[in-house]
Amino acid sequence: LTGTAVNPLLRAAYLAKRGARVTLLVPWLDVSEQRLLFAGNVTFATPHAQEDFILSWLAERAGLSAATLGGRLSIRWYAARYHREKGSVLALGDMTQHFAPDEAGVCVLEEPEHLNWYHHGEHWCQRWSLVIGIIHTNYWSYARSHETGGLMAAALTQQINRWMCGGYCHKSIKLSDALPPLPRAVTMNTHGVRDDFLKIGDACASDPADGPRFSRGMYFIGKMLWAKGHRELLDLLTALADATDGVQPAKPGALTYLQKSKKGDLSAGSGREHVPHVLGAGVCPEVDIYGSGPDRAEITAAAQRLSEKLEVRVHPGIDHAHPEIHDYKIFVNPSRSDVLCTTTAEALAMGKFAIIEDNPSNSFFKKLPNCLTYRSPAEFVTQVQYALSAEPQPLDKAQRYLLSWEAATDRLLDAIVEEVPSQEGPNLGDRAFAAFHQSLFRGRFGDWSRGVLGAGPIAHQYDIVQKSEAAAPAEQVVTASIQMPARTTKRERGRRRSRDRERGAQQDSEAPEARGVANSALAASGASARRRNGQRGPASPEASPPS
Repeated sequence: LTGTAVNPLLRAAYLAKRGARVTLLVPWLDVSEQRLLFAGNVTFATPHAQEDFILSWLAERAGLSAATLGGRLSIRWYAARYHREKGSVLALGDMTQHFAPDEAGVCVLEEPEHLNWYHHGEHWCQRWSLVIGIIHTNYWSYARSHETGGLMAAALTQQINRWMCGGYCHKSIKLSDALPPLPRAVTMNTHGVRDDFLKIGDACASDPADGPRFSRGMYFIGKMLWAKGHRELLDLLTALADATDGVQPAKPGALTYLQKSKKGDLSAGSGREHVPHVLGAGVCPEVDIYGSGPDRAEITAAAQRLSEKLEVRVHPGIDHAHPEIHDYKIFVNPSRSDVLCTTTAEALAMGKFAIIEDNPSNSFFKKLPNCLTYRSPAEFVTQVQYALSAEPQPLDKAQRYLLSWEAATDRLLDAIVEEVPSQEGPNLGDRAFAAFHQSLFRGRFGDWSRGVLGAGPIAHQYDIVQKSEAAAPAEQVVTASIQMPARTTKRERGRRRSRDRERGAQQDSEAPEARGVANSALAASGASARRRNGQRGPASPEASPPS
């Protein structure tokens, strides 16, 4: 499960735990599109089955049982489709119709820019007393690194997202200052970690102190996308391998203990600060990468090329709290595209060192002693050598609370009441943009607009929405969208005609001998047919079929 799926769920659950009545609106996807997104080939035939899974996950992984929530958390579903090219889930129809008129208190939009790209329903700020947008994703960074976009696409994406947040939210919350400025925005980390991560850290800290608490070295976990930092990781590991050139990693289980001398270097012997030789400074460590995703094959091939210098192993994605992760001592995360990385918080909660780049997205974590930052490959190597030779400090009570969802909920409430300029909400320009934006996607003209603006599978939805009742089940609307005959735009039809012309030109340019062979084959087949019909000799012109 990704952070943008887990964090809204946990936020809703912890608000419900505090006594608030919370409705969580979740996208429903067809089974055929679930297979493209859900790991482990897990699919759900009905929204009810997926809801049961979500509630079981909350109880088992987060310790939030139905009794704890007291029936205050309600899950509803809106129809959605998966856009493969954008890698995004997009809504079909008006999401505001899933709420009753008396549900008009506070609305939290998780990724408001994403939810509003093709929104054409009732205006959020007219429907709710207070609309808060929480920004999860650095779309500016993703667009800037895209092969066909670059800085121009990044600038356009950022301006569109500014309009979306300004036009549809009273206030926006940026998880970190890695995001560009937004209208009426405050910066606050409103995310936490599940209790099971904190319990892993507690268990690790309570282990006997007469030996090392960790038996494995470095790892990275994350979705297999180059944009998630894998390229930067391999570059840093190359610098690390060059710094330890000629030093081979120890075999697993070879525990030659080292101790720090007064000068700070390491020497063999016995001492208070014990670490295995495989984790010692000056030793080229082994690194494990966990994850699944579309760039997995390319990342694995790049890691294999690095294996001549450094042992790098790639594994399928697993939950970060899996027992296989417990024994690692160092989490490395060089990502620059994150707004605030959930896996970094989880690693620190488990009592590990986290080696991360010194940039605005990581500012929150610098409060913790086990967070080691770097600004260059040389500093990265230094931090790795320190982490290999030292032991992480157990979290104290205040640090443990800082990472929890209880603290994250407190920070969310503080951010909601924090005053910002133009506190009254969208100004005249914001409202004018929202009105123009919504007009683009209404009626049959909206189908054309969505098609032109890249909505993909949700482009043509007017007929579906018109034929569906207001309270139609999400699965019914999605099925109707899947079964709708595919429509092509004028541009797509032009491309198809161009391909047909190219094929025709290629056939016309065939070598004469190739056409002769083809004609001979046709003549032979004709002779065979005449023999089957009792005819002899060449076929008469009248009997020959037209070419």
